[in-house]
Amino acid sequence: EVNNESIFNADEKIKLKEVWVIVKQNNMKKLGDDIMERALKKSSTLINYWYNAYLDQSNNLTFSENDSSINRDALAKQVYCQHGYKVLEKVDQVIMTMVTRTTPTNNNNNNLMNESFRRVAESHAEYKITQNHVDVICESFLESLKSLMYQNSKEWTIKHELAWTKLFTLTTGQFLSATPSTATKKSLS
Repeated sequence: EVNNESIFNADEKIKLKEVWVIVKQNNMKKLGDDIMERALKKSSTLINYWYNAYLDQSNNLTFSENDSSINRDALAKQVYCQHGYKVLEKVDQVIMTMVTRTTPTNNNNNNLMNESFRRVAESHAEYKITQNHVDVICESFLESLKSLMYQNSKEWTIKHELAWTKLFTLTTGQFLSATPSTATKKSLS
């Protein structure tokens, strides 16, 4: 379980909230699309992965040999987008739970946060997402957040990066037993 107060200090919560306010003031769907495009550029295997995830989800429905790879890629992108929007909604719940105080004690807040982390984890677990793909998605998410901050004339600092990396590490730790990537380890050091 995650203890909100012992893991995220006040400054980290402020950094997460600063960025998320900008996300909420803009278009979350547009952010999701940007994350997806960045991730797909970084990893050519994501298209095949999400296409196969769709086939698994639809009871191994198969397509004829005449179906074009363009249709296949479009279907994979659609499945990936839908998953991404669900994840963004869950990240929104995590951030809002973390930065708002619901009771004088932190126990309720910690329970809500643990539940939010679990929901993000469940949305990934259904697709059996791999460590490599998680790393690509988290890296793309950070790049998209950084870009959005700059587009809105806001500063992106190392403190923002570290707070978001910590959030991603905790979230992905809920559904992956593998250790964080070298890049994530370096960011947290």
